[in-house]
Amino acid sequence: MEPVVPSPRVAAEALLARWHAPGRGRIVTCTDPHVSPHVSPHVSPDAGSCGELVAFTGSRQDRPEGPAVSRLCVVPLAGGEPVEVGSWPGGTRAGRWSPDGRRLAFTSDRRQPGLHRLAFARRSHLHDPVDGPDLPGTVETLAWSPSGREVLVTVAGYGAQIAGAMASGRVPFPAPGRAVASWEPHVRTSPTEGDWRRLWTVDATTGVATCVTATGPCVWEAAWAGDDAFVAVVSDTPDEDAWYGARVALLDRSGAERTLVTSDRQLGIPAGSASGRWAACIEAVCSDRTLVAGRLVVVDLASGEQRRPDLGFDATHLVFRGDVLVVSGVHGMRTRVAEVDPASGVVTVLWDTHTCVGPRQPEVALAPDGFVATTESWDEPPYVVHVRTAGGDARAEERVVWSSAHDGTRALRAALPELEIRRWTAPDGREIEGLLVRPAGEGPHPLVLHPHGGPVAMYRPRFATGTPLVPLLLDRGYAVLLPNPRGSCGYGWDFADAVHGDMGGADTDDLLTGIDVLVAEGVADPDRLAVTGGSYAGYMTAWLVTRTQRFRAAVANAPVTNWYSQHFTSNIGQWDVRFLADAMDVPGGLYWQRSPVFHVADCTTPTMLTVGAHDRCTPPDQAIEFHEALRERGVPTELVIYPEDAHNVPRGPGLVDWLDRTVRWFERWCPPR
Repeated sequence: MEPVVPSPRVAAEALLARWHAPGRGRIVTCTDPHVSPHVSPHVSPDAGSCGELVAFTGSRQDRPEGPAVSRLCVVPLAGGEPVEVGSWPGGTRAGRWSPDGRRLAFTSDRRQPGLHRLAFARRSHLHDPVDGPDLPGTVETLAWSPSGREVLVTVAGYGAQIAGAMASGRVPFPAPGRAVASWEPHVRTSPTEGDWRRLWTVDATTGVATCVTATGPCVWEAAWAGDDAFVAVVSDTPDEDAWYGARVALLDRSGAERTLVTSDRQLGIPAGSASGRWAACIEAVCSDRTLVAGRLVVVDLASGEQRRPDLGFDATHLVFRGDVLVVSGVHGMRTRVAEVDPASGVVTVLWDTHTCVGPRQPEVALAPDGFVATTESWDEPPYVVHVRTAGGDARAEERVVWSSAHDGTRALRAALPELEIRRWTAPDGREIEGLLVRPAGEGPHPLVLHPHGGPVAMYRPRFATGTPLVPLLLDRGYAVLLPNPRGSCGYGWDFADAVHGDMGGADTDDLLTGIDVLVAEGVADPDRLAVTGGSYAGYMTAWLVTRTQRFRAAVANAPVTNWYSQHFTSNIGQWDVRFLADAMDVPGGLYWQRSPVFHVADCTTPTMLTVGAHDRCTPPDQAIEFHEALRERGVPTELVIYPEDAHNVPRGPGLVDWLDRTVRWFERWCPPR
């Protein structure tokens, strides 16, 4: 008698229950760490516990059908269990210790979901935080001044747009006190005050808030450069696509600006030394705001001289320790942390690890004898690690401060197969790297090609790769290939920049060659190939099924299918101008050549498209166009629009539905057994 195979929905629900139910009601993730300085009770008797404390943002899910809530947590650097800061409803995050270690600044949306306001807690009374001043929008970033007298905050107005990498859409609320009726129209117009991102300082004692850029540029990111100046990423307009041409500037307290760095690519991650002598940023090829990986640029603020030390890896995060810069980044799929002397350009590698530091990009928080990071791996859930580098030893000493592991993650870990790092050679000779996981049993296996979005992003060995889709596909008998084609970060400037002017070109060959290698090795069954991905990978999914008929099934999430209509309906129209590097009015140019919808006559692959109704990055019409074009030609297709989501995988109950539909589509057209 054949064993009964549960439906994809039942399997998805069971997987999520095994994974998450044992952790319900407790902190199960960790990111964005920040370390307090050592506080002696003799110097500060009201400080509570002495020693260093680590603040980090965790998440907690109390109900299976509800969303996870971000919770600011504090744990001793020496180790222990985390304590949540306050018991306010809603989310708390972005904890930053004052230079004297006695106060913690953070953000909270307790008064209005999604609207994050500044808040403070004393080290000795973490259970009893207080609100900061009301500011006109949501607080996105914050940083204490070197003196500890003020907090610098960037505030996104009530109409500001959200980056595609952060789910797209707009800041999800009207101004306080204003209800929106269901019949009211959605109006788009020229930028209004609510669309801007402004820079503010808040006096930590009096709570008085001062807007630095009341009439100045849009401020995307900012950091202190001494006690009276700020290094910031700015643009002249607040549109989301204006970020792609932003500059790095030095601002004084009046908002007066001096341009420091410009680029024909993108700039981000500004940093300044406490002495006010140095500023730094990262110049990179970026497809998404908030995902920056590239070259280090250091500026001598006295002379304006720019320096670009050769790191040997792609920088993703910068923080000054005195006048020495600590740089985190990626080298292939590995994480590196190094010290850089801005004056001499000397680079000293402090840590090189195969683990995945940070859920999005590597970053570290300074500690007196090294630094702290959040990290994970294919078979290890996120944990906080203290890396000691003091003493100049060749090898850094690592110690786990706290781990999010629980019975659910341990059960999932036990079921995971080995993760393989695979490399292959593209037709033009470039080496391409990717991750491969195989189900139990002998091959050849049905294979799902799962490219990443971006295109300037990358796969790293996250816990179960950071999505339940991969372990679910494995459980259903599919192998999964997670490639890093050209355009990915972590492999140097030229590798990332190779996608400029060639989206859907050589990166297509990178993906197909990886499949060819696995077929030749007997790992993949050439008659059972499928493809899926979201955002740029949604585009690649739609594009690939017009390039080849080898795929038996495809699921494209949040895709681009028509570069013409994408340009005029997306909130990042300047992105396709920069990355296609062609004019829209050129007949037969790249806007036509690389649009899947214009090549649908070559597609025979059954294709499902999923999209969020509120997606402004790749609007729902992109999926609708391709679906209707396929339907008109008689190609099996299905369109799924999630009414409460944007540029993201559905959340809450929608996640199970999306997993179920995706796997059912594959099993219908590309059965595993």
